[in-house]
Amino acid sequence: MYSIDELKRLLKDFSLIILKNKKIIYKSEKQGIIPLIEALEMPNKLALENSIIADRITGKAAALLFALIKPQFLFTIVISRQAKTFLENIGLSFRYERLVEKIMNRDKTDVCPFEKITEDVEDPYLALELIRKKVKEFML
Repeated sequence: MYSIDELKRLLKDFSLIILKNKKIIYKSEKQGIIPLIEALEMPNKLALENSIIADRITGKAAALLFALIKPQFLFTIVISRQAKTFLENIGLSFRYERLVEKIMNRDKTDVCPFEKITEDVEDPYLALELIRKKVKEFML
């Protein structure tokens, strides 16, 4: 397993990293939820199962998507209270550096739109559907 220091070091260059068998199987510099959606759309997404994930910011939306991946372990720098509760409830092993009440949008004027749409969602498949729909709205 990777040490927390190694995972932190990787997060200096990437926003999301997925490792398995001591190899990086997915990495992204993109911000937000997009890297996670892209990882879930990989042709061999079953390879993501039992992986180790390092993520800079984990909100409820990301936590729901991590439930679909079923990683062995998650390390995140920042986690929202709702994401923490959800991950605890599903028994996912994780560590974090900073707990925040909510994940804010990029300009810090409101709650992240993906946090908003998943606030009352507990079904990861429904969350994926809602998140994809919201991403399409932003791209219009």
